[in-house]
Amino acid sequence: MCILMTKTARISSLFLCALVPIATSNSFADDSGSKSLSSAVGSSDFFKLSCAVDTASVSFKLRDESLDSSTEIPPQVVNAAISSGGESLADLTANSGNSDETTLAVGNGKYLITLDTVGTNDVLTTPQTYAVEYQCSNSNGDATKSAGLKSGKVRKIKNSKKAKIAIRCKSNKKVSPSETASLHLKLTNTSAIPVDQWVASLPVLSGQVVNRGSGVASALNVSDLTGDDEYSQEINVAQAAGGSTDYYISVNNSGTSEANDNSKSYSFIYSCLNSSGQATTAGSLETLQDQ
Repeated sequence: MCILMTKTARISSLFLCALVPIATSNSFADDSGSKSLSSAVGSSDFFKLSCAVDTASVSFKLRDESLDSSTEIPPQVVNAAISSGGESLADLTANSGNSDETTLAVGNGKYLITLDTVGTNDVLTTPQTYAVEYQCSNSNGDATKSAGLKSGKVRKIKNSKKAKIAIRCKSNKKVSPSETASLHLKLTNTSAIPVDQWVASLPVLSGQVVNRGSGVASALNVSDLTGDDEYSQEINVAQAAGGSTDYYISVNNSGTSEANDNSKSYSFIYSCLNSSGQATTAGSLETLQDQ
């Protein structure tokens, strides 16, 4: 059996074994439409493609559509718990690229901000970056004095770790009233979503096209990673010696756990081709197994 294994540009290994010349992309005639695979370990879909009598080969390529947008990636999260003298005052939470803010009716004093990453996608190991902006103000909204954390400074925090920072609001004799009456806090998560790291953690989608003959079957495998809008490498499976014009297609989920993120949505495009590489009458695609 001759096998071709390919992945998208993010995977560098490419092994070629040509049974017949690969058809040009404009030979494709049919689209499977949207399909899905569950996250169950070993889940596979099977199809029977019946081509016209003058078919000599079938062209096929596959696309993993499980991640069409980075918004589908479980987020990176930074949380901030604000307290003073052991009393909890407020909680802020910000996902990548977002912010959260609050205004507290408090006076002069020391305020502790405890940061963590609870709720972050545990696959992601890239440290997050965040900034805390704050303003101590009197009852008229005029700035009073502050000390400690530099407002707006971008900092890093490792996932699953904690950090603590403190600020102090003080009187400002240049304004009236001079005493602090409120504290405004804004937490911004400045982290970029590490798309490549998430994509690399997901199972690979693979497909196989087989034509059974009187001897050795003719078959090729192809694979695709999610995270882009491109199809896999195109393969062309020739009719096996003594084979019919029925071709069997399998699409497989390589996940090793049943995590929800391991489920797949996909599609493939295919064409029955004659000996000159031209599309014949559109083949009939029958679903034999749908998992």
